[in-house]
Amino acid sequence: MSLLKLLWTKADEIQRRFGVRVTLSVLCAAVVLGLFGWLYVIGAGIQRDRNLIVQTLAEANLTRGDQAAVDFATTGTVDINGRTFGNESLIRQARDLYDDSGALMSPFGAARLLLADRVPPFVPPFLLEQSDTVLLLAFAALTAGLLSVWTGLFPHLVLTALATALLIVPSIVQGELAWVIAIVTAVALCYSFALLVSAAAMALSGANPTVAIAANVLREALRLRIATFFVGVLLVALPLIPLWIDISEPLRYQIQSYLSKSIGLMFLLAASMTVFLSCATVAFEIRDRQIWQLMTKPVARLQYLVGKWLGVVTLNVILLVLGGLAIFVQVRFISTRPAQDAADAQAVSEQILVARQGTYPEYKRLMGDQLRELVEQRISSDPVLQSEIADGLRPEIDVKREIAKDVVTTYGTAQRTIPAGEERTYEFHGLKRARDTAAPLTIRYSFDIGRIDPHEVHPVMFKFGEGLYSDRIFVPAQPHVMTIQPLDTQRVIDENGVLRLTIENAGYRETERGPERIPGIGPMIFKHDALEVLYRVDSFEPNFLRAMCVQFIKLAFLAMLGVCAATILSFPVASMLSFTVLTIGSLAPFLGMSLAEYNVKPDTPALWKVVQYVVMGIATASEWLLRSFGETSPTQALVEGRLISGGAVLNALLVIGVVWSGGVFFLGFSAFRRKELAVYSGNS
Repeated sequence: MSLLKLLWTKADEIQRRFGVRVTLSVLCAAVVLGLFGWLYVIGAGIQRDRNLIVQTLAEANLTRGDQAAVDFATTGTVDINGRTFGNESLIRQARDLYDDSGALMSPFGAARLLLADRVPPFVPPFLLEQSDTVLLLAFAALTAGLLSVWTGLFPHLVLTALATALLIVPSIVQGELAWVIAIVTAVALCYSFALLVSAAAMALSGANPTVAIAANVLREALRLRIATFFVGVLLVALPLIPLWIDISEPLRYQIQSYLSKSIGLMFLLAASMTVFLSCATVAFEIRDRQIWQLMTKPVARLQYLVGKWLGVVTLNVILLVLGGLAIFVQVRFISTRPAQDAADAQAVSEQILVARQGTYPEYKRLMGDQLRELVEQRISSDPVLQSEIADGLRPEIDVKREIAKDVVTTYGTAQRTIPAGEERTYEFHGLKRARDTAAPLTIRYSFDIGRIDPHEVHPVMFKFGEGLYSDRIFVPAQPHVMTIQPLDTQRVIDENGVLRLTIENAGYRETERGPERIPGIGPMIFKHDALEVLYRVDSFEPNFLRAMCVQFIKLAFLAMLGVCAATILSFPVASMLSFTVLTIGSLAPFLGMSLAEYNVKPDTPALWKVVQYVVMGIATASEWLLRSFGETSPTQALVEGRLISGGAVLNALLVIGVVWSGGVFFLGFSAFRRKELAVYSGNS
């Protein structure tokens, strides 16, 4: 043991020499650039050949007897420009890729089969299919290597690499690529966290009291069991989540499941760590009187609070960078898994790993005079209501409010109801950008009909302009999608960006006398947000980056809340307060829907009615104050492939990052500057 300690001390001494550090930096750069450069070159060649194969096979039809399709189905090979791809072992798989019409269902899947022998056995295939991921990992590896050299952690890097190599040997022998990636990613994340915290602490070290306090918070985070527990669970769990996803499910569901679980887990653990650390770092110093020594130095209370907040925020940045990188790479890895069919593959590329914007139909609205007239008609036609109002049993204003709400609901439902055998036309505005870019459109719909039996299917017809129509079947109350290809986008959207969609509550079946029209079994009804047109406006990568920015803003607010709460409250109370705000803020949208549907019954006893009104007032105020926190949730948008706009990020920054955080800081600092810190309790 003494020999190992001596060797470690000697190695640490050697690697701290400037010349050694320069040499190690050059060596790291050469290894990283050489390895990832080799992967990039191989991947570029495979991508180039894949595009040729996809173009050749997509245009070839087996039924027509096209040479490329016949060769692929009978010999498992394809000849392009004098080069032969594939071999006879692919014959059986090749035949399964063609449908009854002779068309290839998945050209990309066929290209992947034909180029499988070009992939080195020890390289994850997704690295060779996505050059941007290779460049991202190369940058991350080079940064980690250089930081390890210049922070004095290069021996730790070497030992970590050796230990990782030993851990993945069994998985490599058994051919478990998923486990290899999970183990390497988990170890890399844990080491990178320690590395980045050390680097950030070094960068923040200086004479300025604010940054010095922030650096001390980072070092404290590594010592506190509270912080290390949440960080350890997060960095180990993220790479393991893909192993818990059922690979027999459609690929789009696998990716959605991973995005939902990983981002949700990352925010939950990061938020918990933020609350505990921000409360502990202030409350414990006040409790243990360590702050006495700090306040005797030239450190203002303002600098103290800002430094504590900056330290926690810096830790959040490190967590989000590492967690976001792990999630992004894992999504890329999962997306290379085989899709169930061509529709599944298209859903991944056009509905999940994109940023789409949606628009709903333009519904008619009741004007003020119309609404008042309908309310008065309802009251004048109901003698019971007139009697209750006249006898003072029910206030007139409450009666009119309830009737107005019912009238508006009934009027809106009537527009979204299509009787059996009839049709109704809806207009979608604001689609000029989709027309100009010829983006594929996705029609998302969910209809209710009959007794809403999930085991039944019903027909429906969608009709667009210029004779384009689609005959579909749907399951009641289940979401469905229909894709309009880019070539048809300009046909269904006019020059003003308006799409007119006619929905017919009927279907057709072929008979000996020709097509026979079959009306629906009853009225078809859908909710106001159950019919939507979505189109692509951006790619997944910038959308994912904006999502991480929103998460950071929310964590920065929690850090400010924890730090300021701990200045005047004990650790348990400050933590409880912060978690209460986090919980109410996260549940604010659901609380808002509950409050909108809740009414105090007229026959409720007076005392209980007062209690209900008080509870409603508290809940309404809490929901109003924290509404933006719950509404600003990027996870669901990423899962559904929806756009997280720059405006949404800016709104979160202004509301949560500036107004909320600023308000909390003002209250906390106002109390902290009047707090007597050096009060002797009488206990030694």
